[in-house]
Amino acid sequence: MSHLELRGRAGAESDVERKRSGQWSDGILPDLSPSSLVEAIEGNMCAFRTLLGRLPGAALHDEPDLLWFANRIPDLALNAVLRARFPSHEVDARIDQVLSAFRSRGAPVIWWTSPLSQPADLGERLVSHGLVHHGDVTGMAMDLSRAVLPENPPGLEVKPICDAETRHAYDAVLEMDGLPAPVRQAVDGLYVEQVLEERSSWLRYVGLLADEPVAVSDLYLGAGVAGIYDVTTIEGARRQGIGAAMTAAPLREARRRGYRVAILHATDMALGLYRRLGFEAQCRLSQYVVFWSFPW
Repeated sequence: MSHLELRGRAGAESDVERKRSGQWSDGILPDLSPSSLVEAIEGNMCAFRTLLGRLPGAALHDEPDLLWFANRIPDLALNAVLRARFPSHEVDARIDQVLSAFRSRGAPVIWWTSPLSQPADLGERLVSHGLVHHGDVTGMAMDLSRAVLPENPPGLEVKPICDAETRHAYDAVLEMDGLPAPVRQAVDGLYVEQVLEERSSWLRYVGLLADEPVAVSDLYLGAGVAGIYDVTTIEGARRQGIGAAMTAAPLREARRRGYRVAILHATDMALGLYRRLGFEAQCRLSQYVVFWSFPW
């Protein structure tokens, strides 16, 4: 299966529709209007995260009005609702239907909402069904043609993940950051088996400081834009410009491939960093969670 086939079905269908309309050239989004950027911010995330719905034993529901996936591993990173477009008169029944699918698997849920979610009060409806507001992130976008990207700080080498050695270094950073081993192993297996190929839409990077792994980041090319994900620096290596370097490396690759727009989802703590790189805020995305049982 090629990396193009691995995209979420809704994202791929959207790509085709935009190509037919002439909005995109070679699948790359040229339109920097606010509405187009918001669509791309949500669309890239849906295409990328949907890959997790293709892990062994996963359940994936991918339709124009609803996109969710659930896995055997009870971790929020692997069980999510990414898109919902419900008519107001059906919303409560549809929420119950979705939640029952996760409850039957014993899987927790992280439910994302965006300005494109329907109805407009979907977040409030989720709270009324027992979910808890888990926080917000800022959807940001950058015009890559205008970006001036920083050089690596002294002693830092940023490498794409291409072999067992770099995969091990990437995993070591996530382990130090506290990501559970089952999640790390599941996602690493997905990366190796399905998208570790030349010109892949998904690339991973590891940062080595004095040959020690200290940071990681991911690039996903989908919905016509370049998405930056999972930028992580271990605690002892922060405030040295490493996070900026780990963001700049995938941006350079995206620009080399001809992409015009880069997007990401920033926590409030990281907003300053990304603004300095040239990203601009476009929207807010919210997260709502529910657990059916607790491990503590």
